[in-house]
Amino acid sequence: MQICPSDSIWPWQVLVEVEDGDLEYYKQQIDNLLVQIYQMSGFDTEWYDEMMTDTYRDIINMNKIIIIFTCVALLVSLLGLTAMNIYMISQRKRDIAVRKVFGSTAKIEIASLMRYSLMSVVISLAIAIPLSIVGMIKIYDFVPYGDIPTWWIPIVAFAIVVVVSLLSVYLIGRKAANENPIENIKTE
Repeated sequence: MQICPSDSIWPWQVLVEVEDGDLEYYKQQIDNLLVQIYQMSGFDTEWYDEMMTDTYRDIINMNKIIIIFTCVALLVSLLGLTAMNIYMISQRKRDIAVRKVFGSTAKIEIASLMRYSLMSVVISLAIAIPLSIVGMIKIYDFVPYGDIPTWWIPIVAFAIVVVVSLLSVYLIGRKAANENPIENIKTE
């Protein structure tokens, strides 16, 4: 608390802390009190959080736009990942058919496809993790708003990529592995 002479106190220098409750009622009481003390009308008080929200509105809006574009980029990359898996399996249908003719089973072929896909995802994650960490640090240097993003966000994104990749390989590979091998060999 700072005690000042009454003639040197200005209304914009007054900070009032309230407990949770009816903030509009509190604001009305504070405005009435200031009118009585200073015998002036037209006081317009604001809550501190509203002032900060107005001050940082552009950064908050930019944060929302970044989140939207991040979600769209993740969706597009997942669709591309699924398309790459479809292409990879269509290229390996002949190999699957030949191995099935020589005694391989559908389970072995699906496991082989999933192992290949998992290795591809692990290699891409080994490249993407350091790049994403550097990117997040650079963005935080550019726009120092709030805390540094939590550690679990990239892990969840990478987990989604791994799950979608393995699920798409499983679903597409299951169909390819269960096909009659003669159908794929006779087209050659």
